[in-house]
Amino acid sequence: MILKNTQPILSPIIGHRGLAALKPENTLLSFQAAVDAGILWVEFDVMLTQDKVPIVFHDDNLLRVAGLDQRVKHSNWRNLSALDVGSWFDRDYHAARIPSLKQVLMFCEHVSLNINLEIKPHIGDEIITTEAVLQELDNTRFKQQILISSYSIEALRHMQNHAPEVPRGWLSDTGDKSLGQILVMLEQLESFSFHAEHSQVTPPLVARLKQEHYRVLAHTVNQLDAARNLWGIGVDAVFSDFPLFQQQ
Repeated sequence: MILKNTQPILSPIIGHRGLAALKPENTLLSFQAAVDAGILWVEFDVMLTQDKVPIVFHDDNLLRVAGLDQRVKHSNWRNLSALDVGSWFDRDYHAARIPSLKQVLMFCEHVSLNINLEIKPHIGDEIITTEAVLQELDNTRFKQQILISSYSIEALRHMQNHAPEVPRGWLSDTGDKSLGQILVMLEQLESFSFHAEHSQVTPPLVARLKQEHYRVLAHTVNQLDAARNLWGIGVDAVFSDFPLFQQQ
């Protein structure tokens, strides 16, 4: 059983896909870069392969980072694990590979990295992806702080029903939703936090959410002035591709 019955203590900066400006995103190299920079939290994406292995990868298609025009959901783990996902970033990183969720959890446990795990299911795979995440968390007995997030309401509700002790954050665009609608959904999901694109995070939104005791997280912030402005209006954490605090 997963035992996460305390609210996570967030850091002001969360490494986005590790530190994606410094190393190939969502790889062990990128997570190591976060460790080297003194980052305490990292964010990464989890989806399923064709043979239902949970992997840490962002895009539905392999083209951008592996040069292969094929969808992840049509690819098995054996083939995916052999792909070069570093050369697109820099040829020096040709040995970078897609890691499994198990590999990333073991790494983060070993180096004491806290994680924001985004469940990023293929359409129709919301439940089985969430189940695979829960199973891997159980198998590895992950002990660092954890926050589960997703755009998928179905995934978050499954987490809520089957692992209510694990803190959850709702990722959402705010443009097509009123503040009232956001608050209703956060309450229904029993969310810990609300995550939105930084340009959509306004002082009135933050003030109201904080009044209701929700944490507010903003992505993706790569300029220190922008981060300072967000922290100034009460944002709890920003996701960044850079170790911004080193510029303070």
